[in-house]
Amino acid sequence: MAYTNRNAISAYVNTADLIPFLDDDGDGVEDSGLLDQIIATAATKVDGWLSSIYATPFSPTPAKVASFTTIIVCYMLYRRRLVPDEQNPHAMEYKECLAQLTKIGSGELELDLNFPRQFTQGAAVTVPIIWNGTTL
Repeated sequence: MAYTNRNAISAYVNTADLIPFLDDDGDGVEDSGLLDQIIATAATKVDGWLSSIYATPFSPTPAKVASFTTIIVCYMLYRRRLVPDEQNPHAMEYKECLAQLTKIGSGELELDLNFPRQFTQGAAVTVPIIWNGTTL
């Protein structure tokens, strides 16, 4: 499921820069379907972080998921052209997204009040328990 689109990405990456990021064959024209592939990859990554607690893919898409996916796509566009993180204008936001996704996926943060958790995190007891004199 696509959680972002060209318009959202264009708010972060200017259109004149977008074509060179998506022109792998060097003909000056965006390669067909490449942006869709990158968006799908980013959405799959977001789903991977959040699927331990939430049912994915999301429908409708929570605002945070759309935002995270957009930032990840923008970061990936620069990385595809081997732009180092020090020069990637989305590197800081990308790292912040990963930190938040990790916390949401582990249950430390809520994704959105309108999206209840699908799975309750549990715990496993790995040592014997003695209860009323009986080892369980």
